[in-house]
Amino acid sequence: MNRRGFLKGAAVAIAAAPATANAAVFKADGIRVSSNKDDPGYRAWCIAKGDGKKVRVYLDGVEQKCASMADEGRGEVRRAVLTPDGNLAIGNDEVLEEIAYGDVRVTIE
Repeated sequence: MNRRGFLKGAAVAIAAAPATANAAVFKADGIRVSSNKDDPGYRAWCIAKGDGKKVRVYLDGVEQKCASMADEGRGEVRRAVLTPDGNLAIGNDEVLEEIAYGDVRVTIE
């Protein structure tokens, strides 16, 4: 197989692959904040809260009210699962969490 035939086949294979709507957006330098003591972003969160500042997390431009971790570099947010009525979803006596991917922005005000 020559080089042109290989590239032509690869282009067809890529075009036929299904696209994902929530692909993570990777940034070279991004902040990570977390309210979990075992997470690497806990220190940044404690510093911000100790200074009396608000940490706001945005995923694809929408503010996430129930986020417990946000990583701009990896493009992920860990947040609580909400019911259709807007209540926290509970399973096995704990709040259920999910990880969402996209364009993450963290602001500290």
